[in-house]
Amino acid sequence: MTEPDLRPEVPPEPPAEPVSPAMDDEVGIDVPSVDNEQRVEILTLEEEPPSEAQAEEEYQDHAPAKKKREEIIRFESLTLAEALGELFASPAETWAKVCQVAHTPRYRVIPLADSASMGEIPNVLPSAPLDPSILNHDGSDPNDGSDENDAIALSVAEPPPTPEQPMLPPQQEALILGIRLSLVIVTWFGNATLIRVARAGDSPTFAIMLVLVGVLGWLATEVYASWGGIKAWWEARNAPKAVPNQAPTEEPAPAGSEPQWRGIHPLRVVLLIFGLLMMFATVAYTDNNQFTLIGVLTWIMSILAFSAAFANESTLFAQWRARRPVVSGQISFWRTGTFAALLFIVAVGAFFRLYDLPGTPPQMTSDHVEKILDAQRVLEGNLQVFFPNNGGREPLQMYLMALLSLFPGLGMNFTTLKLLSALEGIITIPLLWWMAREVVGTENRRLGNIVGLVLAALVAVSQWHVGLSRLALRIVLTPLITTAVLVFLGRGMRTNNRDEFIRAGLLLGAGLYMYQAVRMLPVVVFAAVLVAIIAYARNWRTLWRYSFNFFTVGVISFVVFVPLLNFSLQYPQLFWMRTAGRLLGDSIIQEEDANGNMVRRDATVEEQQEALQANLTIFQSNLGNALLMFNWRGDVAWINNAPNVPHLDAITGAFFLLGLAAWLARMFRRRDPVDWLIPMTAFIMILPSALAIAYPIENPSMTRSSGAIPAVYLMAALPLALMVYSAVRVFPRRVGVVAGTGAVGLVMLVAYGQNANTYFNSYHNNYLLSSLPYAQAGRDMASFNTEVGTVGNSFMIAYPYWWDHRALGLAAGMVNYPHGIVTLADVPTFLYSAYSRLDRFKLDPSRDLLFFFATEDTAALEQLREWFPNGRYEFVDVREQNRSYGLYRVPALGQDGFLLFALEYAEVQTGE
Repeated sequence: MTEPDLRPEVPPEPPAEPVSPAMDDEVGIDVPSVDNEQRVEILTLEEEPPSEAQAEEEYQDHAPAKKKREEIIRFESLTLAEALGELFASPAETWAKVCQVAHTPRYRVIPLADSASMGEIPNVLPSAPLDPSILNHDGSDPNDGSDENDAIALSVAEPPPTPEQPMLPPQQEALILGIRLSLVIVTWFGNATLIRVARAGDSPTFAIMLVLVGVLGWLATEVYASWGGIKAWWEARNAPKAVPNQAPTEEPAPAGSEPQWRGIHPLRVVLLIFGLLMMFATVAYTDNNQFTLIGVLTWIMSILAFSAAFANESTLFAQWRARRPVVSGQISFWRTGTFAALLFIVAVGAFFRLYDLPGTPPQMTSDHVEKILDAQRVLEGNLQVFFPNNGGREPLQMYLMALLSLFPGLGMNFTTLKLLSALEGIITIPLLWWMAREVVGTENRRLGNIVGLVLAALVAVSQWHVGLSRLALRIVLTPLITTAVLVFLGRGMRTNNRDEFIRAGLLLGAGLYMYQAVRMLPVVVFAAVLVAIIAYARNWRTLWRYSFNFFTVGVISFVVFVPLLNFSLQYPQLFWMRTAGRLLGDSIIQEEDANGNMVRRDATVEEQQEALQANLTIFQSNLGNALLMFNWRGDVAWINNAPNVPHLDAITGAFFLLGLAAWLARMFRRRDPVDWLIPMTAFIMILPSALAIAYPIENPSMTRSSGAIPAVYLMAALPLALMVYSAVRVFPRRVGVVAGTGAVGLVMLVAYGQNANTYFNSYHNNYLLSSLPYAQAGRDMASFNTEVGTVGNSFMIAYPYWWDHRALGLAAGMVNYPHGIVTLADVPTFLYSAYSRLDRFKLDPSRDLLFFFATEDTAALEQLREWFPNGRYEFVDVREQNRSYGLYRVPALGQDGFLLFALEYAEVQTGE
């Protein structure tokens, strides 16, 4: 068999104006430095083509290096078991190969011998995903025949950037920029008018016309900017069709290398068996809704085993390390000022989320009480997999709250609960920047970087996200986990790389422990894979890889979900209670017992079907209201939002409307499935709000639709980023950067001013008027406890639709406060039981007693005066909340006096 001729061909004539390093810097390419041994040789017009003898000599010189490169490639493709086998067989040679792999630069290299036959290197790489089974650790093609010494170095992590729109002459670029600025002003005015007429109930016709002018005008600018490409497409429509882009098929292994294993590797089988054993052990040791140490360890081992078994390489962590440069890409994170800009944006977001945190929101609700008490139970050793009380809640936030409360100076209280959700909201801001870089900046990293910064800036001053961040509920985790899943899901769609889908599956499974709305994320994953198959699956092999990777996401997320799955199978009614209540209605799944308490009800299948069919007619209306919540009317629940205020402020809402047009143009111009996934994600993640068909008053919901935040704000960020990108290209570089930065800063300032007013004024005041005065009552109770020197002598007498005694205790600094008396007649017996306690809440008869009761409960005041005629009544008026309550203070009865009281009245109550 003769050796193929790999001698270099005569190079073609190079481009007349090669790209200079300065131009590379303008588009954001970091050109790697090369030394004398790895210099870049560029053939110019003045050079003579090499003779045949010179070509032969060059080939002979390159042959050893090529062989060396092929040997490195073969070694990199080995599994862990095969590499260990080589290590035992020939330790010295194997160690030398390891060193060679470690010192191989992270660049794709194209030898001069090959690049000469390539002609001009194309600007646009094929949009089809690369097959990860034939890539090196760094993502490069192992069969490119590259040579270490003489090469053209191209970054693997980032392909050469492609402009978001065709490069236009400066005059046309400036014209488009001016038109778009005018359209922003028109749409902003129209959106602000729309919000105003929605509150006033006036006709929205004029506002809608202004908005349509802005949106259609933006679409016109997109057509104008792309007219050259549209014209070329029209002229070439009858030309012979090129073969569609396909995912590359696996090429033969380099000559001289050993054949690779084509079936299921025995190590994967071992890992799968071990993972299954650990999974069944997890089920056994997380039984009865309790985490145990053994159960957690087996759970972690099952996750690691399945991840490694499905990974492209034997260890998942090597892939994580190999992907680190993608985060910063071609944009130098430090050199270009991105770090400083992102740090400033995060600082602004942190200020918005932490300013006056104890004061807004001002009062607790029963939801807050339940979460604090659940976190306290975690500290006490009750490690539940799912918290079934209060309609059922996912556990992660309770464990995080328990951990945070241990920090000095914090404790288990409402402020700490708000601090936790605020920190989670702050963490989301840089994650959103990263997501935008991955979604938008795959080809044009500079534009992706700008979109990421604009996205982070808009969310940093967003009243919607700030409200969630300070709400002190687990809901704020929904946009966080949605953002993280979209990062790796987008990568997986473009590359068909199984490791990316594994990471998406790990995050998806973890998200199911965060909030109920995350249960809609699997639909997003399914839509992503379906769109990728439609876009890229041109052969059965690619279709199989996408299908198997989707299966991989399901398996990995299933393994992470196992403890919750075990609970859902044991207690399905508790796990699905909240979902069933919104779909069917609480009257179907609950009933009142003989004592007046609400208990679960086993509804028949027929009853459930009838309730669902009756409620489905509301879904269409719900969906319409949910789609209008961004610019028309938003959440009406006082705990979430100022009534009817749309979820987006006027200027962000205007950019969102323009973003719909800009994103639509991007979808059809690029035909990238990840672009198509973004609006689909926004639609899917508002469905948890729209599906509250049994309670349409709860729709639209800022909380249940929070998973749409990443996609909605990404689309809103695109038009502003495009304008900044145009300004950088139209004006001199520094002037353009300053102008673009100033524009983003101005939008942030305007949005912050409106959102801060909405949140700290409208929302705060409405919250006060609708909530109960636990803060004031808690201060009164804490002052009394300090004065008398005990926490066991203050009591609360219940009244219908009044206070939660646990919230009163927490406001006074007492967790698990037990002195809530259900009925007035129970007071004597309850006091005697408190006297018999052995904990810190024991009643001390030698000190005063204090009773809290509703001012509407006149019977309570009369009865207390009858029992304790020496007592003193005080009316407390909380004017800022338009609320009041009564206090009745009883002088110390003494040991004998208290026992006489108990003997006289408690005996009658108990029937003794």
